[in-house]
Amino acid sequence: MTGRLTRRAALGAFASIPATAALATPPKVFPDFGSMPAAPAEHPDAALFALEKEMEEAYATKELALEACRQADRTYEKEKSERVELSPPPNPDVCVSGS
Repeated sequence: MTGRLTRRAALGAFASIPATAALATPPKVFPDFGSMPAAPAEHPDAALFALEKEMEEAYATKELALEACRQADRTYEKEKSERVELSPPPNPDVCVSGS
């Protein structure tokens, strides 16, 4: 045998490497089908969701209060216009002073 590396010798050396060492196992990207990954204990935005619910409740309460104020204002304006219509006209004799 000469000092040169022949093609047959290179292929023989490559074939002697165990198959498990030649094929590296890829990292596990997907979970096994039989097992589900554990759910996180709490959603990262759980506090924001709770705050959003509180804000919606406060907004609904505000809208109810505003509607009550609008109704009271309409009633007041209606009664005010009725009072003006029913009040007697001013007496011009009483308004003149200094005579």
